[in-house]
Amino acid sequence: MGTVQQTYNELQQAPPAQIIDEFLQSNADTVAEENRQQLLRGEQADGNKMRGYALAFYEAKKEQMNPMAEGRMDLKLTGAFHRSILFDPRAEEIKSNSDPHDLVGRYGDDTIFGLNDESRAKYVEKNEQKFIDYY
Repeated sequence: MGTVQQTYNELQQAPPAQIIDEFLQSNADTVAEENRQQLLRGEQADGNKMRGYALAFYEAKKEQMNPMAEGRMDLKLTGAFHRSILFDPRAEEIKSNSDPHDLVGRYGDDTIFGLNDESRAKYVEKNEQKFIDYY
């Protein structure tokens, strides 16, 4: 590990985008996890709330399973879809590597994938020290 001055000099020479790209490549799992948490809160990538369930009894069941979504869709039943969410830092996109129930087709990748303003702020807050320590 270099001195503070060495680290500062390295950061001064590297373009900001490169610094962020390197960090995201080595921490891609944290971006995907924040997207999962956003879905569990019943939030879309654009910041809007997911819609509620059409059937009241199912909405009540899902609210018991995940109170954070407050009766809105969270796209989680077995957890398989949530586990398939990943962040590809080279393509700069969040995506799924498995979607057997065609959730992306039904709800749209712009709804599901991506961090809304609240999630970005939470991501930065959670990872600020990790970013500092990384450099």
